[in-house]
Amino acid sequence: MAHEPTSRPIPDLPRSTLVYGEGEAALSMLAAGLALKCSPGFGWANCSGSTVGWEGSVLAALEAGSSGRQVERVRPEELEPHPVVPGALHALVDPEGLTRARRERLVDFLRLPDLFQRLVANRPSGVLLSAIILTNADALPYPLLRDTLGDPRLHHELRVEGVSLVVTYRGNPPTAVEEPFDRLLRVGPPTDGSWVDSFVRPERGAPGEEPPLTGSLRVCWQQLGLDARTLPRSAPGS
Repeated sequence: MAHEPTSRPIPDLPRSTLVYGEGEAALSMLAAGLALKCSPGFGWANCSGSTVGWEGSVLAALEAGSSGRQVERVRPEELEPHPVVPGALHALVDPEGLTRARRERLVDFLRLPDLFQRLVANRPSGVLLSAIILTNADALPYPLLRDTLGDPRLHHELRVEGVSLVVTYRGNPPTAVEEPFDRLLRVGPPTDGSWVDSFVRPERGAPGEEPPLTGSLRVCWQQLGLDARTLPRSAPGS
């Protein structure tokens, strides 16, 4: 197989974050910042099927950070979990060459939807901690979101693999979808009409995060240790 699941202990850094609220540009740029904080490169998949009309600086940030690890249009079947029968592993690997713990880890990884398996396996060689961004998850059918992003096993497996998951959702997510996320960040409309000044408010904090992200998107960008000069000075619209 191209990817062998991680077996060594990993830090508590990997976490899942749901960024939701108003303004597609602000939601997506904040997601890019959170992913860049975890890793200089990340995987990115867009659920809405098109990036036509996106704010140029946002698209540039997502494309630059995800170089070569992009899925421009997520197909629903790529997010469906896989039922895996442990006894069928012999068709993929030599079962005698794996310990019981390694077999269990492999089964857990193979249960991930195809999209996540691909993005995890394609991260740069030697990178132990990485991130995946899923933008505009609200474009997907609710049952699929509930069964995939609403499944705590997905979040657990990505943490074990050393992957931080960042998902954007336009509007208010259903409780069944947001419940397993470690951190919830709500983005509200800016007071002056510039999306870079959209207000970010933590609704649920991640363990060990002190202080939590709060304030304008521009302030949060600086709190993440990123260069605020990469943000537009003024950006009307969404």
